[in-house]
Amino acid sequence: MIEAVLRTVREAGQSLGVWTLLGIFLVVLVGLLLIGRVPLRYNARNLSARWRTTLLTSLAFTLVIALLTVMLAFVNSMQRMTESTGNPANVLVLADGSTDEAFSNLSPGDVLEVENLQGSGVPAVLEEHGRRLVSRETYMIVNQPIPDAPAGRPKRRFLQLRGCDDPWLTGHVHDIDLFAGKWFSYAGVREIPGMADETAIEAVVGLGAAIALGRDRSPEELRSARNPDRLEVGDTFHLGERTWVVTGILVEVRDGISRRRSARPRTPATGNALSGDDPKFGGGITQCC
Repeated sequence: MIEAVLRTVREAGQSLGVWTLLGIFLVVLVGLLLIGRVPLRYNARNLSARWRTTLLTSLAFTLVIALLTVMLAFVNSMQRMTESTGNPANVLVLADGSTDEAFSNLSPGDVLEVENLQGSGVPAVLEEHGRRLVSRETYMIVNQPIPDAPAGRPKRRFLQLRGCDDPWLTGHVHDIDLFAGKWFSYAGVREIPGMADETAIEAVVGLGAAIALGRDRSPEELRSARNPDRLEVGDTFHLGERTWVVTGILVEVRDGISRRRSARPRTPATGNALSGDDPKFGGGITQCC
């Protein structure tokens, strides 16, 4: 309801203009003064005599206008933020009836059907160098305990995980670059140096996740760490019952906009079918809320 009112006010202001609305208000005011039978000075004396009512009325009008201004600014900022995050030529494909990718479940057959989508009036998936720009992704949220959390601070955090089968292609589709390191391998695991018969899951993390996970290390680990402020490429962290190793760190994200290379020109009519379009994440990325 509020959004509809804000949209109506905005459309009226854009179509008529501020000066036109002000002129209409002045014409109406002058007309009321001309046809009014009570002298204007009576109205002025009434305002001074009932100053409490006048003050409350003025405050109510001011509060309503301020609330509308704040709501309109919030709606516009949310629209600008969502428009600037991601590539407009990318298409988010979810299962039928799903409103969020956390609840979407596409079978391998459905994914192949999307990749090979062809037909009259149906845009095909864009190809580069003989490869279809389709990023197969799995998204989940993990409830991670925070070890040795300070008193009064949260004991757990929600860690967002995103997996894919081709990390380079996922980064290419999302226009994401690495700040350091490299994408994880096809196997997705590697041996930990100095620890025989133990493997770690490879992960690419965002800069915010690297800082948050780096703070979870014990004092002994911080003293021997290469960078005590955050995780570096080659560092490990624990999630669930497994050990993870950082293979790469993403470019920095600020205000929901990733500092990445300029988006490649694409035609929206021949956009990409993929299972996610958030520049903060990408293939196999571990990102902290």
